[in-house]
Amino acid sequence: MNGQPPALLSANEIIDSWRNVLPGFDSTHHQLGNMLVRANQSDASLFCYGTATHYLEHEGGNVWTVVGSYDFDLKETNGGWRIIKMKFNYKYQDGNAELPGLAIENAKK
Repeated sequence: MNGQPPALLSANEIIDSWRNVLPGFDSTHHQLGNMLVRANQSDASLFCYGTATHYLEHEGGNVWTVVGSYDFDLKETNGGWRIIKMKFNYKYQDGNAELPGLAIENAKK
């Protein structure tokens, strides 16, 4: 999606990367659907489709959309079910691909 090879990131690294871009959009809408769950007593896997639409007013186009699917691994703990692994399977993007860079700059302000 960004021209880089896939990366293995910790939960904190994912959160930090989202903090550096998502606040820079005027609005976002992330939607997950068609969840397929396979559960055992203490672990589970989940597959779903995902679409993320990002809006930022710009003369080159106001919308950037990313489409793909997710694979999650979950583990039951004393505090409930926890995500222990999340993999995004990129399918395509559409719209103004300049918007993420502009959103990063906006988030720095």
